[in-house]
Amino acid sequence: MELAKLIPAISTAKRLSKYTIVDQSISYHRTQNRRCLEVIQGIRALLAERDELLNEVNALRTIIALGNVNIQVTRPLISPVMDFMQHEQEFVLTGVSFLFVLILPASMILTGIF
Repeated sequence: MELAKLIPAISTAKRLSKYTIVDQSISYHRTQNRRCLEVIQGIRALLAERDELLNEVNALRTIIALGNVNIQVTRPLISPVMDFMQHEQEFVLTGVSFLFVLILPASMILTGIF
């Protein structure tokens, strides 16, 4: 019952079977893994955009100051974010990304689109 209380979909139910608890737990776990992968992808996109913008700003500063400028560098990510992003492979291994690849048309995979 302790596990059931941690799963929002069944946390208030009075009577539950073991099957329901396990099934809902698996569903909840997969949803959380998918969300984590989406967050990691979002973080990577933001980092890429940050790097592009910083390069552009540095280039403009160099042009305007005729080369006499301090180039800005990116600050390292804080430790909790780095730790979270290092778990990406664990989320992939749970089958979320594997299922996504299975539903892709074979032509996309063979032609290198994906």
